[in-house]
Amino acid sequence: MLEQEPRVGFVLGAIWGDDSDGPGFAAVSRRADPGRWSAAVAADAPVITQINRGGPHPAADGDFPSSSCSQPSVVADMPSV
Repeated sequence: MLEQEPRVGFVLGAIWGDDSDGPGFAAVSRRADPGRWSAAVAADAPVITQINRGGPHPAADGDFPSSSCSQPSVVADMPSV
């Protein structure tokens, strides 16, 4: 089923990735950096969709992930109900 429904259709146009310039996260936009966005969404890894509960970036006490799209292989291993 996961092969039939790739998660690209379920992930927002802006995600968060590791900041190569330092600790924390950097915004990755589907429009501004389609290659990086597509690679992150296609990978078998979780995708951070929100940081700091949607609050300011950078946060005064450091950025933290507050919402994500699950790793596909983890979802595939979940039992069906």
